[in-house]
Amino acid sequence: MRPFNVVLAGVGGQGILFASRILFEAAMARGQKVMGAETHGMSQRGGSVVSHFKMGDQASSMVIPGTADALVALEKTEGLRNLEFLRPGGVYLVNAPDLSHVPPAVSALFERSRVKIRSFDADRLALAAGKPLTANLYLMGSFCALEEVPFDGAEVRAIVAALSKGSADDNLKAFDAGLAAG
Repeated sequence: MRPFNVVLAGVGGQGILFASRILFEAAMARGQKVMGAETHGMSQRGGSVVSHFKMGDQASSMVIPGTADALVALEKTEGLRNLEFLRPGGVYLVNAPDLSHVPPAVSALFERSRVKIRSFDADRLALAAGKPLTANLYLMGSFCALEEVPFDGAEVRAIVAALSKGSADDNLKAFDAGLAAG
């Protein structure tokens, strides 16, 4: 399997670290080598949180700009702030109702670089369910439904169940809904 790199970006309180842990555990359950790093400054005050996930034979824990296969953004401004990590032909999945936040110049760059862009309104779904803290699980389900992602939804679902303490039902409902919505 070729290396697979993901950058997850958002702000404190959105569950970036839990989402990245799901990917780490899913990869390790497969027997894959994994590495990663987190950067979070004022995360408890809504500051930036970025997690780097690398699977496969690789030499360092940080995703080098221009090499991420996917950028998953729980917050659209943080997504735009971390676009430098995406490789040409990568996938940009953002928690947003649409892509109107993407400046035209960036849209043109995406098109030239063959970056697949997709918005998924995880916040709206989580709020509608009365569980706003599950937006990260809705987005992870949607992420696992992408054909570029080398994880099977069932294997990631098992990890979500194993890691969810006391909130497994809510987390699994959110993950399943995101996976089904694709």
